[in-house]
Amino acid sequence: MMGRGMELHLLLLSLSLVGAWISWSSEGEAPETEDPVLIWDLGDSAIQSIHFKSEKLKVKMSARKDKGGIDFLWAHSERVASAVQNDDAQKGATPIKKSFRVSRTGAQKALDGFKKLSAQRDLGVLSAEKLKSFKLDPPHAEINLESANESFSLSVGMQAHGANLRYVCLKERSCFVMKGGLIDDLKWADSRLYERNLFHATKKEITEINLECRNKKLGWKRPYDEKAADGVDNWKNSEKSTEVDSSINPQKWLNQIFRIRVVHYQDPETSFESYLRTELKTQDGKTRTIDLARDGEGEGSRYMARSEHSEVWVEMSNFLGKEMGEDIESLCGGREP
Repeated sequence: MMGRGMELHLLLLSLSLVGAWISWSSEGEAPETEDPVLIWDLGDSAIQSIHFKSEKLKVKMSARKDKGGIDFLWAHSERVASAVQNDDAQKGATPIKKSFRVSRTGAQKALDGFKKLSAQRDLGVLSAEKLKSFKLDPPHAEINLESANESFSLSVGMQAHGANLRYVCLKERSCFVMKGGLIDDLKWADSRLYERNLFHATKKEITEINLECRNKKLGWKRPYDEKAADGVDNWKNSEKSTEVDSSINPQKWLNQIFRIRVVHYQDPETSFESYLRTELKTQDGKTRTIDLARDGEGEGSRYMARSEHSEVWVEMSNFLGKEMGEDIESLCGGREP
């Protein structure tokens, strides 16, 4: 009898402790609602910059307009080298710095998401104990947003219960639970938001290709075909060509241009001598220009590309650069771009 009584007593004690923990952990949490809770709404005020800062990464994305008048985001990031394990050594480690154009889809998601930022739950003002418990004081990260008319600061804490939810607080300590997608994009901005394309178009849209190298010109035209995925392989030499007996295959060259991806953005001050220029014209009359260059000689050489979209020189695949150099040999006199 004494044993059973003791077991019952321990069971009741355990249940009371669990109940107390549930009550404490749910303090300040409102039930998740069907309608999102508004954190801020910029209205017509355009975003000028988004600045994310954590122990591992600092990144600032600034709004710009390219030469064609298109709005985009340009980012500068600094990441602590993850290979360094010792805390003291990590503080003295040289950060990995990058400057890059934010991808079109990434920029649109950030601009739309932070223009009218919403949450799943409104927690109200939390106690100092709660702020520490949810890793909001000090925070895991901070997000500072500047718009044309106002600015906001958001502290980011630990993950909340649920599918990728995060605790966040405004500067005045109003706290919320929001989805973590926007925050994750910033957390990995230097890889996830990297623009890898030199331009945006589909192959079938290209109806004219013009190459220029050492004052030699070679061009082709073809009719536009909406039904053909890559366009019809029916290229004819254009009147702009000074070379008519070239062995260069226009469809293969177009495929190679579309294969170019950004490996690394170079500093804006870095310049290379453009050796070959490719001009692509689409059926709607727009033009994309891609310059190719080679940095160095021999095995240690690097291949570079630049477009209106990238604005600065970017490093591309050495394998593809060498392949394109061999294909263009008949036009450019044997020197690889």
